[in-house]
Amino acid sequence: MRGKRVVIRQDALLLAVFAIAVATYLLSVALTGNYVPQLAPVLAQEELVQPMIVDSRPLMLNGIDVGEVTLADEVLLRIRTAAGGYSAEQRAGIVADRLQQMVTAGLQPDQVHAGMMAGSAVVMAGDQLIVTADPEHARLNATAPENLAIAWAENIANALGGESGEPQLAADLPQPSEWRPAEPYQHKDVPIMSVRRGIRVGMARVAGPQSKVGQVQAVAQFESRLAKFGDVEIYVPISTRVPGKSLDRVNECAVVGLADLEIL
Repeated sequence: MRGKRVVIRQDALLLAVFAIAVATYLLSVALTGNYVPQLAPVLAQEELVQPMIVDSRPLMLNGIDVGEVTLADEVLLRIRTAAGGYSAEQRAGIVADRLQQMVTAGLQPDQVHAGMMAGSAVVMAGDQLIVTADPEHARLNATAPENLAIAWAENIANALGGESGEPQLAADLPQPSEWRPAEPYQHKDVPIMSVRRGIRVGMARVAGPQSKVGQVQAVAQFESRLAKFGDVEIYVPISTRVPGKSLDRVNECAVVGLADLEIL
């Protein structure tokens, strides 16, 4: 008799669980209108999103070993030459690994653009290098490096499902600014004092920074004879009216005009 009670209780429990399941199903149908159970939105989305795989593969093209870089099995670009001790296939693998890291980090199509780096046309993701469109690859593609970089950038962006960003191929060279002196320049006339061959009286115009021109009292004239050039006269702005044993030269000033008159 005791064993029968246990069986009856288990049957009642199973019946209760079944009733709850049926009630839950009927409630779901009433709320959603669907007779087939649906996946939760988050689960459905996770099942539909497939990871984007960047890969590389070898290819024989016109009898030459090249390396292809692909995204979701779509060819983005081909590396046709060896460089830096790496074969074309190895170079393609390096580019693929670099691009895969960017894609995994959430690279967007409009972040991909052609640009300039160290004077070379390149494909970039923001400010990060993807691949260089070197002159040799441009020649093999019968185009210019800048055009090749643009084409590669468009291929990558299209494979990501969008359009590439605006090319940034113009060199950002600093524009020359107008030179401005540290202080105003001015000029003044001072007497010429000749040494070694008597005294000459004349006038010279000197120019330079205002504070330096104020120190000039005269211009010392030195005369010399060079075998190949003949007589040579040298004019030096000085801070005294008469040249002494030591030349009191005023730096940063220059003689810009002469009006010489010799007194015998």
